[in-house]
Amino acid sequence: DEKWQYRIKLSNDLIKVSNPGILQIARTADECGQVVEDLLYDELDDTFVIPEGATPLLTPVVKNGKRVLEHTPIDAIRDRARTGWTATSGNTPPVRLTAQLEETKKELLIKNGFNA
Repeated sequence: DEKWQYRIKLSNDLIKVSNPGILQIARTADECGQVVEDLLYDELDDTFVIPEGATPLLTPVVKNGKRVLEHTPIDAIRDRARTGWTATSGNTPPVRLTAQLEETKKELLIKNGFNA
């Protein structure tokens, strides 16, 4: 078993610097189903607990070189996309990184000579 090695794509424009880790998004919605925020987290962070009421957005299709998701009809994919879009009211929800993910990113930036 090899330990995961965190990496980032560097850029002089900090908004373009990638986020390290095996990432997942937890989406939180209000009682009316409207999206409140998206929380980006590292699946390898064993201290992270998905907030109550939040839903993971990304679904693995392939793991260890093998397909793990059954075939999904295109109509179902389209319906899921429309539902997600409707829940955002056409606006991009705020995206926040977990504290651990922010810290990992900051450490990698400093390691590579950037002031974080």
